[in-house]
Amino acid sequence: MQEHVVYYFSGTGNSLKTALTIQKALGCCDVVSMCSSHEHHGEEASIGFVFPCYFGGVPHQVLEFIRNMELPGDLENSGASELPEASKAPGTSEFPEAPGTSEIPATSETSVAPEASGTPVASATPHKQASPYVYAIVTYGAILGSTFGQLNEALKSRGIELNYVAPLKSFANYVVMYEMSSKASEMLVETKASLQPIIADILAQKTTKIKKPLPLLKTYNRLASRNVHTQDRNFVVRESCTSCATCERVCPAGNIELAEGRPLWLGQCEQCMACLQWCPERAIDYGEKTQKRDRYTNPEITVTMFIDYLHGAGMHS
Repeated sequence: MQEHVVYYFSGTGNSLKTALTIQKALGCCDVVSMCSSHEHHGEEASIGFVFPCYFGGVPHQVLEFIRNMELPGDLENSGASELPEASKAPGTSEFPEAPGTSEIPATSETSVAPEASGTPVASATPHKQASPYVYAIVTYGAILGSTFGQLNEALKSRGIELNYVAPLKSFANYVVMYEMSSKASEMLVETKASLQPIIADILAQKTTKIKKPLPLLKTYNRLASRNVHTQDRNFVVRESCTSCATCERVCPAGNIELAEGRPLWLGQCEQCMACLQWCPERAIDYGEKTQKRDRYTNPEITVTMFIDYLHGAGMHS
């Protein structure tokens, strides 16, 4: 029996929860962080990508993973390994499609759709088995921007055909931009319900038509994310910090280390807000913007689960 694999990126646990739900439905499936050093081997029956929309596009960490991973159908030896310029992670910026949020960062560990033209409609024609079935689910809080088209371009540059995409509206949690909604429980119920037909499509290996990203949306993503890596200079640490190192362990980008018992950010931030959201003492803030705002992490993902999957300790079904 062929195995399946789901690669995920997550800051607050929404995309991890989605990946684990897919794992349960597929059976014989690995859930692997795109931030781990795990290398892909073998011919899976299906390959999934689950991640939030940041700044109306694909998180830099996801693009980097695709650029360096080895997959069946890889055309690296034929000179097609370089990502197109539009898909390369721009410098950086302040509004990631917020990991777990909505906004410019439409995120929430989120979802994506064919660029501003509505939700993709799955074809009744099933995928043919000559190559692995490749799909993507994008969690989002508000907007999807150019995410699907950008992902498709990135995979094509590696010789990978993306067969199916689906957006999954999730709880918006980019706390830098706004207060956390009091309706998290209701949103989680809606997200679970919305995921079921997507899983049915994946089990049936249905396909969707993916449109090219619109130039305007690509420009927005490039400008919004150009300074994202260095926005970590805005984080502040309160006296309530206990040097527990949770922030260091939950950071998907490996962008935090402790210096004299306090977190030090290293200038490679994704703006996922994992450090701020998972801190057990609420000792981390983003300037003065977040001091009085609630925190959010997916209630079905514990910090131990989050760390274990991030570092490759809990990936097998």
